[in-house]
Amino acid sequence: MAEHRRLSDREVVELVTRFRDLAWSWNAADVDQLVHDFGWTVEARRRRGVRLDTGLGMASGDINITSDGQVERVSVAASEYVSNETIEGRSWLQDVFADVTAIATKTLGEPTDRRPGEYPEVRWRGQQTTIVVMRSSTLVKIFVATNEYLDEHDWAVSQGL
Repeated sequence: MAEHRRLSDREVVELVTRFRDLAWSWNAADVDQLVHDFGWTVEARRRRGVRLDTGLGMASGDINITSDGQVERVSVAASEYVSNETIEGRSWLQDVFADVTAIATKTLGEPTDRRPGEYPEVRWRGQQTTIVVMRSSTLVKIFVATNEYLDEHDWAVSQGL
C-alpha cells in the first residue's frame, strides 16, 4: 500500500491546543489574520467560505462563513484524502481517526460527546466553541466550530434535513 500522509502527533497536539485557546472575533473580516497566524495558504475565496492549503495539499482546510459575515467553522484535514474503495484505505482512515482521537483526548481531556456510526465524531465542547475530530469516507479532519453552529447542525440532522 502506498504511504499516506497525515498530521504528526506533535501537529495534532499543536492544532487542538491552538483551537482550544483560539480567541478571535469569528468575523469574516478577520479571516486573513487567522490564516496568517496559522501559516496556511488561501486557495480560493467564496462569499460563504475560504478554501485552504493547511499543509496536506489542496483543499486540506476550509472556513465556513454565514451570509451575515460570521465564521461558523474552521476545518483542517488530519489526513490526506484516501480512497475508500479498498480495505487498506478504510482501515488506514480508521487507524488515523483512532490515533488523532487518542492524542486529542490526552491533550484536551475526556470528550464531552462521542458519536459513533458510519462517519464517527468525537467532540470537546467548551463555553463558546467545540473541537471535533471526525472521519468521513475519505479523510479525517479536525475542526473548531461555534456551539451555535453545531447546535443548529445537530438539530437539522435530527430532523432529517
